[in-house]
Amino acid sequence: MSVDVKEAVAHARDYLVSIFPVTGRVELEEVEPYPDQDDPGWRITFSYDRDEPDPLGLTTFLPPQHRPKRRVYKVVSVRGDGTPESVKIRSGDTN
Repeated sequence: MSVDVKEAVAHARDYLVSIFPVTGRVELEEVEPYPDQDDPGWRITFSYDRDEPDPLGLTTFLPPQHRPKRRVYKVVSVRGDGTPESVKIRSGDTN
C-alpha cells in the first residue's frame, strides 16, 4: 500500500520531532518522490531553528527570542508504506 504525499509528510514530521530536539516551529521545505522500483517513497525536507552553541553561557541573560539561532535542514526518507527510514542533513548544508 502506498501513502499519499500528505500522509508521508505527516509521518516524516512526527518522526523528525521524536528523535531531534526541535523546540520551535518545523517548516516543510521540499517534497520529492524517489523512484525505487520495489518500494517508491518520498524524500521530505524540513527546516527548524536551533540555538547556537554558547559554551560560556552568555546568552542565558537574553530572552529566548533574542538568542542567536541557525537554520537546520533535515531530509527524511519515507518508504511507500509511510514508514520513515532515515534522517540526514540536507546535502550542501553544514548544520
